[in-house]
Amino acid sequence: MRRLLLILGLPFVLISCGKSDGEEMLYKYQEDNVKSGLNMELSDLDFKIIKVKEVGNITAHDSAVIYRKKLVKLWFGEDATKQESDTLTYDFVIRRLDSMRSQAQSIILSNIALDKEYENYEWKETRDNATSAYLDASSWKIMDDSYRKKPDSILSVKYEANYSMNNPMLNNNKQTFDKYYYSNTEKTMFIKEEDHSSSK
Repeated sequence: MRRLLLILGLPFVLISCGKSDGEEMLYKYQEDNVKSGLNMELSDLDFKIIKVKEVGNITAHDSAVIYRKKLVKLWFGEDATKQESDTLTYDFVIRRLDSMRSQAQSIILSNIALDKEYENYEWKETRDNATSAYLDASSWKIMDDSYRKKPDSILSVKYEANYSMNNPMLNNNKQTFDKYYYSNTEKTMFIKEEDHSSSK
């Protein structure tokens, strides 16, 4: 009877000793980074996972808030007032940026016609910056519109991870890392990492 119980319990022991989903994703993420960045195998660096745990979900609403902050920073910089932040709209920013790049392009073409291309350096920079900002704001608006339709949908899961590995750039000295990782929607892989300090 005791032998039968040991045999029946063996699969449970084997399963329990395997990696969790979070550990599997962390190992694969670091393995890909090491292969692409150092052309080495992760197993050669004595990689050890100390802890991986879920700490929260990232919802569509959370992501919409992040894009909104990017829009405010793009238009006002770091010093926007609360009223400015609350009243700024994607449509307003997109219209103004489109107007700015169109005006700059018109001046560039006018200077070319007047044989004054030497005056176009700053106008080209203005046009290019406005175009880049216009494309950013337009893409953020598309994402914001999509997220607002299902604000409670989970886009990612946030994990806290602690691990150690040898650093070949520092004579293989062992280092310990504390980071946050974000999964894809399906929770099959990590797609982003952050240091603890940058996530606060």
